[in-house]
Amino acid sequence: MTKTTRNDCIYALKAIIDDKYRNYRLGLHHLVNGGNTAADVTGIGLGLAGTITPGQAAKTLLAAIGTAVAGAKTTIDADFLYKQSIEMVINQMDADRDAQFAVMVTEMNGDIDTYGFNEAMDDLLKYYSYGTWDHAITSLQTATAAKANACEAALTNAKVAKATGTTANTPACNAPAGQ
Repeated sequence: MTKTTRNDCIYALKAIIDDKYRNYRLGLHHLVNGGNTAADVTGIGLGLAGTITPGQAAKTLLAAIGTAVAGAKTTIDADFLYKQSIEMVINQMDADRDAQFAVMVTEMNGDIDTYGFNEAMDDLLKYYSYGTWDHAITSLQTATAAKANACEAALTNAKVAKATGTTANTPACNAPAGQ
């Protein structure tokens, strides 16, 4: 097998993986943008309408409207948080896939003897798995745990430096997770 043949096979298999991932990603976006907020707010509104009868006092009406508004706000806030969480996971999947493909491109520029078809298939399997929900969650957990540890170490070093009157030589830990 030549280097060109190997690379053509890698790109063909990557295209299949990318097509499957694109459909998976679109499914996640449709799930997020499915109108959950509108349905929930409508449900609250219908609940409000069902509790009011023409003979009730204005006090009951105003209390019911207040409950509906508060419920709608809670529903909208929860839906917004849900959507942002999904987007964060999708962004992590994209970043992990890009990082893995960068490794593959570097290897593909190398010699066929050191990066053969078997190594390429292993990397393509990683590339595929990096586009999954489970991997993205694990990646996010790992990145945030590493950042928390780095910030804890920076804080400890800063406290020691202050107590000893020296200068702390610690990297800042206010960078986004994963950097």
